[in-house]
Amino acid sequence: MLAAIKKVTVWLGVCLAFTVVLLISIPWIISVAVNHIDLDENITLSFDQAAWHGFGKLKFEKVIVYFKQEPTIEINYLQLDVADVFSGTVSLKVSPNQVDYDRFTLLVNGLKKRQASGAEKSLFPLLPLKSNITIEPFFFLYSGKKLEVVLNAEVQPDQVNYNARITSTLGAQLYTQGYLTEQEVSGNLGFWMLPFNTILPSLIHRVRFQPGLTHFLAHYKLPLAESDKSTPTTTHDSFLGFNLSSNNSFALTGGISDTPVKGHIWGIVKLKNQSLKNMEVYLWPASALSLFNLSSHDDSFVHKMTVQLPNKIIYQNNNLQSSQWQVDVNHGYYQGHVNVDSAQFNLNDMSGNAAFNVNLQQGDKSYKYKSFSLEGFQLKAEGWLDISDVDAELKLKSLVTLHNAAYNTFVAHRIELATEQPIQAKFQRNRLLWDIQGSLVNELTGLKIKKTKLPNLKATHDVQLKNHLLDYQMQGNWTSALRWEAQANLNLLDKQLSVVTDWETINAKKLQRSFARYPIWPKELTLTSGIVKPSLKLKADWRSETQWQMNAQLIAKQLAGQYQDYQWQGAAMDLGWQVQERGNQMSFLPLTQNKFKVDLLNVGIPLQTLRGRVAVKNTPSPWLSLERVNVKVLQGNAFVQQIPIFSPYAIDSYATFEGVSLSELVALQEQPGLSAQGQLQGRLPLRFSPQGITIHAGQIQASKAGGFIKIEENPTVDALKQSRPEFSSAINALENLHFSLLESSLDLKENGDAKFKVTIKGKNPTLSQTRQVNFNYQHEENMLMLLRSLRFSQRLTDKLKH
Repeated sequence: MLAAIKKVTVWLGVCLAFTVVLLISIPWIISVAVNHIDLDENITLSFDQAAWHGFGKLKFEKVIVYFKQEPTIEINYLQLDVADVFSGTVSLKVSPNQVDYDRFTLLVNGLKKRQASGAEKSLFPLLPLKSNITIEPFFFLYSGKKLEVVLNAEVQPDQVNYNARITSTLGAQLYTQGYLTEQEVSGNLGFWMLPFNTILPSLIHRVRFQPGLTHFLAHYKLPLAESDKSTPTTTHDSFLGFNLSSNNSFALTGGISDTPVKGHIWGIVKLKNQSLKNMEVYLWPASALSLFNLSSHDDSFVHKMTVQLPNKIIYQNNNLQSSQWQVDVNHGYYQGHVNVDSAQFNLNDMSGNAAFNVNLQQGDKSYKYKSFSLEGFQLKAEGWLDISDVDAELKLKSLVTLHNAAYNTFVAHRIELATEQPIQAKFQRNRLLWDIQGSLVNELTGLKIKKTKLPNLKATHDVQLKNHLLDYQMQGNWTSALRWEAQANLNLLDKQLSVVTDWETINAKKLQRSFARYPIWPKELTLTSGIVKPSLKLKADWRSETQWQMNAQLIAKQLAGQYQDYQWQGAAMDLGWQVQERGNQMSFLPLTQNKFKVDLLNVGIPLQTLRGRVAVKNTPSPWLSLERVNVKVLQGNAFVQQIPIFSPYAIDSYATFEGVSLSELVALQEQPGLSAQGQLQGRLPLRFSPQGITIHAGQIQASKAGGFIKIEENPTVDALKQSRPEFSSAINALENLHFSLLESSLDLKENGDAKFKVTIKGKNPTLSQTRQVNFNYQHEENMLMLLRSLRFSQRLTDKLKH
């Protein structure tokens, strides 16, 4: 028995010694005899040396994986721990050198081809045992960026359990753990944007991430291989649950604003039939992201914008369908929301449709730009957008309201513009063709000019834009007295515009009633009868240089009324000009004879049958002028060369008259016992200026036929004789003076002060048939006050008569 035991012991010792020698010799045998392994004709592994590191730990150094004889992956060392091989477990530790994405892709594609061509059904046929793989941190180069990778895996012939961490130098970190089979990959995913300062590109701005944290958590299950279609199988839906939270800060380039992004999104992605081409996304209702602008001096970006995500998104065969999206904005100047409902989009031909509505209103700030200011506004719009592979169609109904809009001295308390009929627009894709039509209604209320109230203004607009041609029609009314229609045609291709307006005949008395209660209407103006008919045509052309042409015409008939204490009757005119602008030059060409007439104008002296023409003086700036004015005055005729209106310059003119009845002139003063007979004529040099009218050295004389002056029982003259006896002889000579000469000079100042130097020669037959009477005197009087008193006297007489 002892001998037998001794023999067994010796045999075991020899076997143990042989095993030890064999194990010690394996690295040398591998290094000398096997320093490379050919997986196939394309993929080869080589190493420099192999050695034991501790019991059961075999280490290969400087391992290189070749693909098509090109070094693809370099490994610093590869350590194999076979201490637990009898329990069916092998541990492998890998320390790769830096890995290039392009080379790694070539190797992976080669492994896929080898796996597809092999008969093995296991995922890793070279590792029949259960293996634990640890890959120490290494850098993975992708598009010039470094990603640090750490991987641990438990590899079995038909499944891999893994966990990995990928960290970028930009501060982002991705963590994943799960399992991998030939059919699917499943697991959990986490993403963090760490508090790290760096520069990242953005679609709109370059932004700098400030300390904050963004994280994304998800569970995924994705198919990798299609099932055999000839074999009926039961498919199952895959799903991915996720949770995204953001609390990052951005700064626009130049550091002009601080913009945090905050939000929380969580939901589930469901893969129908385990296909990425058929998925549904369900989001919790509170899922939203908010963008803040904390810069108080930056108004180029919204102060806050919140995106409310839809509750459901369906993606099927490149068709995207979602429920309601909502974007809430607060800019300071405006705030509100934009909703998109029932959106569908096809990614193949970029077609789709969506219903939307917009509601924006004034924010905390009022808007002001140069001479324009706005204290409040509201925009409401709803519509439908339909995009096909050929064209796009839009239907829109909107309401725009502006509050206290001001431009220079013009103010509108409320401006409202609404679509009476929805706007419909159709656009040809890939071609500059469109068709837009719609009907709008607008109303302007609370109008003012320099705090002067104006009546409300209403108008309707019909618009049609087809390709490059715009057809526009408008109907408007400014109170019931002013109604008009306008039509415009715009050719965008030829850069031409034409506008035609047609006004209803305006009743002067109705116009008076409509506007008299507004301060814009002059209180001194009263219209009692007559009609007015304006018209306007405009053409513009900007092909080479901007030039436009406008035809304006005004027709008035039988106008009667009063301004201050000036009364007129039977006024009529037919005025029209063609206004042209070429470059900076403006010209006025008459369209009609531009004649006017007034049957009666009472300025204190009744002017009858007033006739003349109206001209526009072009240089150096336009102003109106009444030219060749003829008028009947006191049974005589008068002529005025020109009367400037609104001229900023001093204009010289003259007036002549003849056959003016001295009898009627004296009768205007209504002095008892005073009468005269004769005819007057003369010439008056006139100078018109913004300050008034002046006359220098005007001449007035009686006709050669002479005349007489009589004073009988005049209380004023009788009182003068008694109080001033020294004037009695002179007064007696004038009481029945038959003159052969009566002449006077006239000087008039801007304020109306006139100076007459009168010379009268003749005889008084009551005193002597032969004695010559020579009478010279100087008279001063304010003509404006005299004419005013004459007008007052006549108005008083007319009122007493009626």
